[in-house]
Amino acid sequence: MSTENLNVPVSLLRVAPLAAGSAATGTSGYSVSGVLPALSQHLGIEPAAAGQLVTLFALACATSGPLMVALTRAWPKRRIAVVALLITGAGNAFTAMAPSLALLVTARIITAVGVAVYVPAASATAAAITTGSRRARAVAAVIGGLTVALLLGVPITTALLSRLGGYQGVFLLVMAACLLAAAAIVVVVPTAATASTVASTLHQRPPASDGRVLCLLGATFMATTGTFAVYTYITLVVQESTMHDWPASVMLAAYGLGAVAGNVISGRLTDRWGAAWLLLIATGTSCLALLALTAAAASPVGLVGVLMVWGGACWAVYVPANVLLLSNKDNKQGSTLLSLNASSVYAGMATGGLVGGVVIEAAGVGTVPLVAAAAAVIAAGLAYLGAVRRREPSRMPKP
Repeated sequence: MSTENLNVPVSLLRVAPLAAGSAATGTSGYSVSGVLPALSQHLGIEPAAAGQLVTLFALACATSGPLMVALTRAWPKRRIAVVALLITGAGNAFTAMAPSLALLVTARIITAVGVAVYVPAASATAAAITTGSRRARAVAAVIGGLTVALLLGVPITTALLSRLGGYQGVFLLVMAACLLAAAAIVVVVPTAATASTVASTLHQRPPASDGRVLCLLGATFMATTGTFAVYTYITLVVQESTMHDWPASVMLAAYGLGAVAGNVISGRLTDRWGAAWLLLIATGTSCLALLALTAAAASPVGLVGVLMVWGGACWAVYVPANVLLLSNKDNKQGSTLLSLNASSVYAGMATGGLVGGVVIEAAGVGTVPLVAAAAAVIAAGLAYLGAVRRREPSRMPKP
């Protein structure tokens, strides 16, 4: 048995704190959706106005991420990950203590800076400390922490809302999770990955002339917009549409379970069917699930099932979209394309929160899923134009 084979399980074990940090930062980003009613009541503002915290958070992530990567590109990867967790923890502490909306907005922007930096740094660290053919698996574990946040982090914090002394306790709990993950990274993750290889994309020219790339980025943007138009206000949507007194945490857990399954399964289905068709199927399924959301509300079991399917379809979009961008023969700026796709995700999160709030004010909560379904239709059309119709390679080229 080789030394490499002996080291592989150890390497993967060392990735666990990085994945835990990803779950903590994911919970930090998504937690506002679960505590929205309590937060808006405490501050004396409308839920739609409180929901714009998600919009501001996403915009802060989209704008601060590239800047912070450029400023810290000479730092060791592990140090970047630890500092990002400390910033995220501090932002959550300030969120819990903020007495006014203005200070709460400031606290969420601080949190967003840490969240925007953490996942790229943690992914790079995971790849650097993992040997052999398991590097992709290690990076996938870090990304998977975000879906674990949806499955466990947000539902658990929402369920514990009253026991934690209000929404302030929720953010303090997330702060503690960030600090524990940072400490675990310092203890468990080796310092071998010292030289940062993260390159700044600020001076790279975006491939804006490539119509296929623009369609794929547009598909990601519209799919994410539709998702977060509903997910930002999911507790309000569930309370409005269902006649059953089921806890919101159950509904959030159903969506999170579907998200985890969709993220895991999409990789295998991409290899089997090709990324182009899977992207089209995922966006189409998301549209159908959103249309069924209101109709399924008469049955709590049916509502849970629809939320699971919707969560799976939403999170099945990102794997094939990234594969299609990496398989683009006309542009070799793979890291730039993935960076642009991540920006599309954050922009979609911000736009979704904004659109959802406007729709609630203008037409009521029940209209939000219909508007989100329309966004999913546009995403499917862009996916077809950017991937299926052009018949480009839909699998990542072998090294």
